[in-house]
Amino acid sequence: DEKRKIVNKIHKIFSGKVCNGPYKNLKISTIENWSIDLGSKILGMYELEVQRIIENLCKKKDIKIVVNYGVAEGYHLTGILKNKLAKFGIGVEIDKNSISILQKNLKINKLEKKVKVLEKLDLNKISDHVRSDDIKKTLFLIDIEGGEYDLINSNTIKLINKSYLIIELHPFLSNSKKKNNFYNLLKKNFNIKSITSSS
Repeated sequence: DEKRKIVNKIHKIFSGKVCNGPYKNLKISTIENWSIDLGSKILGMYELEVQRIIENLCKKKDIKIVVNYGVAEGYHLTGILKNKLAKFGIGVEIDKNSISILQKNLKINKLEKKVKVLEKLDLNKISDHVRSDDIKKTLFLIDIEGGEYDLINSNTIKLINKSYLIIELHPFLSNSKKKNNFYNLLKKNFNIKSITSSS
């Protein structure tokens, strides 16, 4: 496959390290699970708008913990921790292949002790992992393909409404009533800013 050859070459040129942006010097394995994003990740361009928001938020609000739902191979979570934008992370991922790659990426960056990897984390149980004192210094990064509409509800929002959220929305994966309830719930509890990724 031509694209795979190109991204592997980019990986080799930069010795497997992100060469630019907020996650600079993060090491990445060549193994991917979902799509071929390795080239843009190494170049530091992958979801760059999101990276910049994360970097600014972590610095301005002194974020200590990042809880990443849909962590996949861990690009954002490992990038944040590698560059000391936060102190500790929780990676939540249901896909076993992705967990395996995430663990490899944690190992090559010597971050295994800074991340707890879970297959599932009900927000009702967040206090088992994040102390109530730390919740206001916690960033929730959520990209779970439509699952966001079930994860956050009128009960769970009370547990996280002092924290910060970045949610990749998948409006095409849910009915309009559920979406409207979700948006209204967020608006009542948070100041909201919309981010659009460029091509």
